[in-house]
Amino acid sequence: CGLMDDSNATQAFDKTGSGVFTTTNNGITGGYAETGSGSINPAPLTSVPPISDPLSYLTAPTVGACTHSTQVNYTGSGSNIATPGVYCGGIHQTGSNNLTFNAGNYIINGGSLNLNGSGMDTASGVTFYITGGANVSFSGSQTYMFTAPTTGSLAAILFFQDRSDSSAAVITGSATSEFNGSLYFPAAQLSYNGSGPLTSYTILVADTIIINGSANI
Repeated sequence: CGLMDDSNATQAFDKTGSGVFTTTNNGITGGYAETGSGSINPAPLTSVPPISDPLSYLTAPTVGACTHSTQVNYTGSGSNIATPGVYCGGIHQTGSNNLTFNAGNYIINGGSLNLNGSGMDTASGVTFYITGGANVSFSGSQTYMFTAPTTGSLAAILFFQDRSDSSAAVITGSATSEFNGSLYFPAAQLSYNGSGPLTSYTILVADTIIINGSANI
C-alpha cells in the first residue's frame, strides 16, 4: 500500500533515526523532513492535492442502552470472555490474564478501552466503536491477536472512533501481536508502537499518526 499525507505543513511528514520506511508510493500535500541514517522509499512526491477520507462512507453503529453501566475490570490471572455490547464506562484489563472477545461490536461509550497486562488477548470478527469521549490505550507486554469482521457493514473495520472524538489513541503490543483490520481515528492522534509482525492488512487513518520503535506495518 501507499501513504498519503493531507497536511500542508512544511514538515507534514517527519522521519528520524535509522528506520527504513518503504511503501508503494508516498504523497504529501506539504513538505517533509528526513534525518538520520534511514531512508524513505520511494522519495515522497510533494505538493500533492489532498485526498478525501477513504472511510468516509462508514456509518457509525447505533449506540443504544448500556449493557454495562460501569467500567468492566479484568484483573489477576486466568482466562476471561468478553461479550459484545455497550460498555458505558469502558473496559480495563491488568495482570497476566487472557481475555477473549467474542465476535461482534463492542461500543465503548465513555471511559476507555484500556488493556494493559502480560497475557494474551484474542478477538476474531470484532469491531470496537469508541464514542462518548472515550479513548483507546494499549500498553504493557500484552499479546494481541485481533481480526476485524470479514462481512457486514463494518467489514475490515477493527477500530472506529467517533468522528467528533479527538481523544488520542495509543496501541502497543508485544513482538507477536497482530492487528488485522482498519484503525480508524479520523479526528485523533494515533500512536502505533511495538514490533509486531507484518499482518494480512493494517490500514491506518487518523488526524495524526506517530509510529514508534520497530513497528512493522
